[in-house]
Amino acid sequence: MKIIQKIVFVFLLIVLSFKVSYAQNMSVLYKEAYKLEKMRTYNESRTQYLKICQSFINSYDSAPNKKALLLELPLAIGATCRLSIVTGKDNYANLYQLVSQMASYKETHQIIERMINIIVEYRLARKASISKYVEGELLFARAYNRIAWANKLLISIPWKNYIVFPVNDLLGMVNVAIKDLTQQLDYDGISYEAAVRISSRGLMRNRDLQKLYKAYYAQFFNRFKKMKKGSLDYKIYKKIYMSANDQELAQAVVENKTTNSFLLVDYYYSDFVKGVLRKARTYHDMESILSSKERGVFQVFDEMVSILDISQKNAR
Repeated sequence: MKIIQKIVFVFLLIVLSFKVSYAQNMSVLYKEAYKLEKMRTYNESRTQYLKICQSFINSYDSAPNKKALLLELPLAIGATCRLSIVTGKDNYANLYQLVSQMASYKETHQIIERMINIIVEYRLARKASISKYVEGELLFARAYNRIAWANKLLISIPWKNYIVFPVNDLLGMVNVAIKDLTQQLDYDGISYEAAVRISSRGLMRNRDLQKLYKAYYAQFFNRFKKMKKGSLDYKIYKKIYMSANDQELAQAVVENKTTNSFLLVDYYYSDFVKGVLRKARTYHDMESILSSKERGVFQVFDEMVSILDISQKNAR
């Protein structure tokens, strides 16, 4: 009987050491991916983030005890959010065939959707306390990916000289992305409706964004300060923004929500954009689509990817 107990004990030690070693390897891989991202080596970075995401999803789908994987969840969510960023930037920074670009956006979208479902499953099973704020980060990732994807499909029309996808479908993609962004802002108590639009095109001036930033910085700083440093939420934020400093986390999160989400939503609901997109819904042939190339729907889509810095025109 003692021999059997020893065998079981040794086996459990081996399993535990394997899990710890595996988690450490994934953590090292994540840090390498982040470094590559900061060096703008987006394709290599994407490959590593993708490996982390797929590995977690495969483990989750086959694990009888889902709770045992909570240790790896922050890394998986962080990799998912960063995967969206590097996929968009990779496709705008490098030259790939259209079919390859579309495949990368679709793959990224599927992973984001799966991670959102996993969070919901954990929450429903009451196996983990994951806040709506974290879910909002994934909504931003999905919106970012959708907008980059839709713009690539739009600009591929004159490139390929045929209608790859109807303009109405692309407008639908963008509309869903905007809903994700407004949901994210709503989770965080940021109402785009409460802000006064300064210009006729809906783009707020820098000083107004600065006021918005200051108004919400204290709110987010206090949130991180009150968070238990060992909580799942805090660990997830640490991985997404690669910082364990409350001030740095608050700065990164607020900048993302004001400079990116808020500004884009504000632009999308401006009278100028609503007018352009209303007209774009009538474009059903090549002639009408291409007639708006200089000023119209192409301009609006280009501005949206510029606001999110997907096209990297801005010196941030």
